[in-house]
Amino acid sequence: MTTYARPRPAPIDTLPVELLSYIFTLGTHATAEPLPSGGLGDASDGAPVFDAESVKTPLVFASVSRYWRQVALNTPSLWTSLCITLELVRPAEDPSSSSTPTAFDKRHITSYLAMSRHHPIDILIDARDQEWDFQEDEITPDSYTYTPPFSVEHIQTVVSLLLPHLSRWRSFNVLTDTWKPMRRALELINPAILQNGAPQLESLSLMRCNDFVSFSQEFEPKSLKDPYFLSSTAPVSSPHPASLLPRLRHLSLRGVHVDWSSLSAALSLSKTGLYSLELCSHCSDVRPSLSELHNLLSCNPRLQNLVVSGSGPSVPTVIDEVVDTIHHEFDGVLLPNLSQLSLGYRSGLEGQTVLQLVNAPGLKSLVLEEATYPADPEVIDAGSLLTYLGTGEFHSIKERYLAAYDLSNGGQYQVKTRKDSTSSITTCVGGGIEIDGRLIEDDEDDMTLVDFDTKPHPPFPLLTNLALKNVRSSSTQPISTMFGSLQSLQTLELVGMPVHPLYTLLPEPAKFFSAEPLTSATASSSTLPPVQMHCPQLRSISLQDTTSLVKVEDLNFILNQFVADRKTHGSCSLEDIEIQLGPNAPLASCAIKLQDGEVSTIGEVIDAQRPCSLEKSGVKVDIRRHPSAMERDVEQNDAMDYSSDDGTLEDEDDSAPFDEGGAFNDPHFDAYYTSVSYLSGR
Repeated sequence: MTTYARPRPAPIDTLPVELLSYIFTLGTHATAEPLPSGGLGDASDGAPVFDAESVKTPLVFASVSRYWRQVALNTPSLWTSLCITLELVRPAEDPSSSSTPTAFDKRHITSYLAMSRHHPIDILIDARDQEWDFQEDEITPDSYTYTPPFSVEHIQTVVSLLLPHLSRWRSFNVLTDTWKPMRRALELINPAILQNGAPQLESLSLMRCNDFVSFSQEFEPKSLKDPYFLSSTAPVSSPHPASLLPRLRHLSLRGVHVDWSSLSAALSLSKTGLYSLELCSHCSDVRPSLSELHNLLSCNPRLQNLVVSGSGPSVPTVIDEVVDTIHHEFDGVLLPNLSQLSLGYRSGLEGQTVLQLVNAPGLKSLVLEEATYPADPEVIDAGSLLTYLGTGEFHSIKERYLAAYDLSNGGQYQVKTRKDSTSSITTCVGGGIEIDGRLIEDDEDDMTLVDFDTKPHPPFPLLTNLALKNVRSSSTQPISTMFGSLQSLQTLELVGMPVHPLYTLLPEPAKFFSAEPLTSATASSSTLPPVQMHCPQLRSISLQDTTSLVKVEDLNFILNQFVADRKTHGSCSLEDIEIQLGPNAPLASCAIKLQDGEVSTIGEVIDAQRPCSLEKSGVKVDIRRHPSAMERDVEQNDAMDYSSDDGTLEDEDDSAPFDEGGAFNDPHFDAYYTSVSYLSGR
């Protein structure tokens, strides 16, 4: 009789069911990158961390063995992520029997909804089409009609399957190219939320991914302009308004408008309010008004991250009305927990309005961007915004505007220019008298006394990270004023800008790009600012998207003057500078001599997927191509590190490292190959 030994089970199959189930859960929900927010900055808070591939991980576990399948099918937490994309749209078996030539595969949704049981679910509906040509019904000419593959009927099918589980929604995210699918989804969701609320909803993201339509003054399609989500005109209302959105923490509305007043009312009854708010790419006529934005911010005092890009309130263009509305009706909303602010402005007044509404003394990170139409030739002068970041005022002392009450004009606020007020100087301002920086107005019935503090009060004194994107100023004085107040700044990022702002970071910024030429009279004047170090804690500088803006003399300034001067005057903490060259930047043609005697150019080195790394006075300088000029299918490669034998460029010789022909010929510069990490990807 032959005895066959039964094979031992694999060690992992001997684990208890609870432990193996926990391992499966970790493997399922940690396999994807966060979904980009599509706005400014990094991935938005509360975004789902899954995609079309990661949601298939439980199916992989269930196909390994019978034991694993049993454990996976009885672990509801594995099936809580639903990713609904074009992959589920299939050709119809009988196109003639349907109004659409495609059908929607429901099995993925119904199976995951059943196996997740009563657990909270995360939903991502991505109805975007990669081949979309930006045509849209009721916007483009009638001769062309675009039919999205993820049609309105498909959206209706999906939402109808999900609505019975509204009480389990933890995150809900919809991305569409055109407006009609988004509109249909909101029409179906709105009555259910108004009736029953969404008790577990923590993250809501609605994105119409077509920024171009937001540059129009009027919303399109015009026939579908009225907001429907949380609309007060809906026939059904909730008997318990406090239960509408009690747990909502993260809200992102990109190109999607809602009933702003109803939204503020619902959030005001929330337990904690929002932690993250993103408003982007709204047409002028569907943006929140000044009062609506004020109320929206006021009912979310725990806000930590705020993004407003192309969605600031539309303000009157008459300066009298602007001063009356902004300065006298609303004070800044105190947001003590706000640490990140991204502002994309399409007009100077829009940027001023948002900045003045935000009172965030603890702000750490700020992104300021000109968000106008890319092909618009008009450039917005952001000098007032930069001045505000440095002084708390939108104008310098000599240009400051004062709103004084004038009874002679029917009791209306009037804008009057206030001259510089110094001691023992009396200045008449409208119907009042200004003495020693104090305005005394005689209205025949009473005396009004207004104090002026001429000391700068920057609104964000604790700012450590600053990014300026396509920000333009007719003078460098506002930039210098801003940098002079940012004593805690550690990271500076300039995108689509020249290197001129770096000149204001030298120890003596007054002699660079001065608004008036220095003369013997002004040089001896006691009004010149003392030598000081702007941004003394600055550690990292990044210059990105500098197409045709970085020149040979710019790199010469960075290597041989900027770093050396900041090191010489005061304790400079600068550690690294990153320069991202555009495809046509003249700096890319500069010749460089390698250790083996071969002469190459910086452009050729970078084209070979090897960034050029220099070191000057202990500061690392990385030069690389813009991603659009690099091949994106290369995974890894070696980089070149160019430095002297001791790892630095000597400071004794500060002569220009480039000759008249643009060749790199610094005598202390000896290039050699070394293996360092390579930054690949998009």
